[in-house]
Amino acid sequence: MILIHTIQEQITPDDYPDETTGGFLTENDPIGFRDLVWMMTREGYVEPSCYPPSGTIYEWLSTHPETDYRTGETEYRTLHYSMKNHPRNAKYWRKAMIAANIIKVKQ
Repeated sequence: MILIHTIQEQITPDDYPDETTGGFLTENDPIGFRDLVWMMTREGYVEPSCYPPSGTIYEWLSTHPETDYRTGETEYRTLHYSMKNHPRNAKYWRKAMIAANIIKVKQ
């Protein structure tokens, strides 16, 4: 099992560019490898925090921003690797990114 965090961020039109509101949806949530890949592909966690993504434990994935045009609020979610994982689990974060086709591997 891999421990992950999911965070929901909301930005309102009145916020300053560096000010967001939101918080943890899940914290240190245990998830299997197959479910992690499913989350990355099916729930829209496709935007890596850096380019090109390398799959280190310090990288996270974001969803595309969703804007509510009535209120002007923009919402997005991020998926993070928990630092409470055992060190041997770090390789599975990268392997999940490869399986979800976020990291392109030359063959």
